Amino acid sequence: MAKNLKMANAAVNAEANALSEQLNGGYLREYDGIQPVTGNTSISGQALLAELRFGNPAFGSAVNGVITANSITKESDAKDTGKATWYRCYKSNGTTPIMDGSIGVKDDPLPGDRYDLEMLSNDIVEHAEVEVTSFKHTVIK
Repeated sequence: MAKNLKMANAAVNAEANALSEQLNGGYLREYDGIQPVTGNTSISGQALLAELRFGNPAFGSAVNGVITANSITKESDAKDTGKATWYRCYKSNGTTPIMDGSIGVKDDPLPGDRYDLEMLSNDIVEHAEVEVTSFKHTVIK
């Protein structure tokens, strides 16, 4: 028989809540270029465009494996100009990576849930404000 794992809500909620605790007071950094192969791969050649901060707590309690970020402190002075294509989240120490994801535009005309983080615009301009109004992460059941 093929693999057919099905996680119960209690398990996915526990996993999502453990992940959210790792990001309490942490960072959400937006980059241009190609996303590294894994969340452990060093960043090489991609420009840091913006650095936002998660609250403490970073997320509310998980519901059906979904965590929704509490208010994220905006970047008031973007680091560089470019198109944000991916992000990396770090613990509050700013050095321990937790996860990466893709960035896209909310009103992209192509169908489907294609990005991990959607923004109104992913065109970042140096010294401008950068804001993420909502951020969710889903643990796969």
